[in-house]
Amino acid sequence: MMHTFRKGIFICFLLIFQFYCSAQEASNEAGLFEKRLASLQSKGIEITFIQEGEGILPVPGDILEFFMKGNLNGGEVFYSNYYHKEGIKTAVGIGRMVPGLDQAFLLMKAGSKALIEVPANLAYGKEGLSDLVPRNTDVVFEIEVLNHFPASISVLNFQTQGKDTLDGNNGLRYIAVHQTFFPKPYKGDHVWVHYTGRLPDGTIFEANLPNEKAFSFKLGESTIIPGWNEALLLMSTGDKFRFLIPWKLAYGKKGYPGKISPRTNLIFDIKLVRFESTDK
Repeated sequence: MMHTFRKGIFICFLLIFQFYCSAQEASNEAGLFEKRLASLQSKGIEITFIQEGEGILPVPGDILEFFMKGNLNGGEVFYSNYYHKEGIKTAVGIGRMVPGLDQAFLLMKAGSKALIEVPANLAYGKEGLSDLVPRNTDVVFEIEVLNHFPASISVLNFQTQGKDTLDGNNGLRYIAVHQTFFPKPYKGDHVWVHYTGRLPDGTIFEANLPNEKAFSFKLGESTIIPGWNEALLLMSTGDKFRFLIPWKLAYGKKGYPGKISPRTNLIFDIKLVRFESTDK
């Protein structure tokens, strides 16, 4: 009898605990949604849900499959894949589509439908899109998310609590999250890296995933921002550093239209995968 009573108490406790955990997860999810929505609206992006989805919110690097229709401000359709058998599949939240849409996708669960109004500066900007979207044109996207595939490997997001922030050259600052002290590359060497780039508010504007092909370039190239050319000289193979790059060493007074505002400081988490010396 006592054994049965104790078993009943345990089951009740387990059910209460499970209910508490579910409620806590729902609360956290709601809080995350509201935070992302507020960030979106502060940038002039409006999202109107036609249908709520199910499951969890995507995180940067997750893959969504979706149907999409793009309309000009006056209603003219410039793109649609609604009549295709399959939707578009792409990683969201890591800069692989226009910024306004990329950020809005982080509010959409599987099965959701929404209208997303994106101002020109976060859509196709001053350049427009070929002869489809004129310059400086606001656009509206109609999105239906078919499936959500969580990423098996997340974007780089180094934990820096308790670690010192060190000074580099010309205002560059960095945190050595993991350091190997192996040989370092020199100007002219070829380097291969994985990275995540964030704005000061934490928004990811560009990233590659650690299971993808590493990004490579030649140290000293003028096509790379000055901050990167200085940053990689501080790293050894296997190192993981967070770099705080002042705007003068990033995209400067002009910024990067559609992604980065003028005079914006940037944050990069970088892992140096390997390098090859030019003297080989």
